[in-house]
Amino acid sequence: MRQNSHRRALRVAMAVVAGLVLGSGLPPAADAQWVSSTVKPTGTYTMAAPAYRFSGPAATTYTIAYTIVNFVDTDYPVLTNTGATPASYTGQIQPGTALPLGSLVGVRACATPWTAGTCPAGAVTLLAPTWLAPMPTLAYQAVPIPAGGRVHLQVKVGGFLATASITLTVTSAVLPTGGANRTAG
Repeated sequence: MRQNSHRRALRVAMAVVAGLVLGSGLPPAADAQWVSSTVKPTGTYTMAAPAYRFSGPAATTYTIAYTIVNFVDTDYPVLTNTGATPASYTGQIQPGTALPLGSLVGVRACATPWTAGTCPAGAVTLLAPTWLAPMPTLAYQAVPIPAGGRVHLQVKVGGFLATASITLTVTSAVLPTGGANRTAG
């Protein structure tokens, strides 16, 4: 019996010591090394956003007036990524007037400026000749445009004996996926 009471007293003493250590608020040794980073309670936090500009007077659209005399007219707009990160751009080709009979549009891209209707770097077809009704949508580049980069477009419009216009618009701009969430610190 004496041995059981001795063990019971030893357990009570150990529980009291453990309670005092845990209740004293002393942090465990692993937490003693932790230091918080500086906190900025004010300031502006921004994330990358896609931004672009078409060559021509309007930054958000590019309008091409065409007269169908030779059945095909060609224009060479340039789309520039003015954002700080690579981005992809898609959008529609909208007719600006009533559609002439048989109106078709085709779009090709070049990494360098077009020279006499040819692409020295090798053209990429973005939109094969397509009827303008309903309005076609296309990706304005084959791969994301790097920050500050450009895509040189060739837009061919065809129809029968009419005058009209089309407008290129961007309806979606997407940053590449992947990478770390930088908003979490």
